[in-house]
Amino acid sequence: GVRRLGAGPGRAPAPAPALLAPPGVSPTTVTLEIEEGVVAADYAIETDPAAGFSATLEVQQGTVAVMPSGQAVTEVSVTPLDPETVTAATAAGTVTETGVFSFSGLAVECGPTGAQFSDGGVTVSFTLTDEQWAAALEAVDGNTGGMSIQTFDPVTQTWASIPTVVDPVTHTVSAQVTHFSIFALYYIAPEKEPTPQTYGEMMPATPAGTASPTTAPARTMQAPPSTTETPFLPGIVVIGVVVA
Repeated sequence: GVRRLGAGPGRAPAPAPALLAPPGVSPTTVTLEIEEGVVAADYAIETDPAAGFSATLEVQQGTVAVMPSGQAVTEVSVTPLDPETVTAATAAGTVTETGVFSFSGLAVECGPTGAQFSDGGVTVSFTLTDEQWAAALEAVDGNTGGMSIQTFDPVTQTWASIPTVVDPVTHTVSAQVTHFSIFALYYIAPEKEPTPQTYGEMMPATPAGTASPTTAPARTMQAPPSTTETPFLPGIVVIGVVVA
């Protein structure tokens, strides 16, 4: 379920495609309260409703949030992405050993890019409407295990699945993350085995207007007369009467 974009042998990977918010959609930015190097409160940062879908970035109290340089992260943001720009940079429709990946149209970019967090401290989730949930179930053939949040690596130009949790009651798909990047919801439809045909389905149909061949009636044979029966001899009876 991973596709490399623009990289070739002996060449540096191509720059990541520009993934932008849809027109009229703004990022949501929150300043974190940091005390002694850890996040001092719980935060739930929701995306701009104008995006047409709902995504939430949660940061828990006690989380260590730092940049690769070691500097503490004091501000975070979440931005809905334009599905068209994401589709141009994803492996949508790629056949894998487990099925076919298809992009849900739901993706966000969490910033600042490269920020790192202690395990279990940050969660990215997508909450689907009833209509979106019905489409998701159809895409995964009813198997919620086929709903997968993936993250984009701008260095290797690849998408990779991360452990995903699905709540069918709230229609929420979520994943814990340890760094900020681009996150998208994918559907994996399992490959279906061909349905075996019955013998009747494999037999060619009789063309319209053509009489079906009839089976000739079985011939019957008369049994030969028995050779053990004693023939009636009237002459013997008459002689008996005369003698008497």
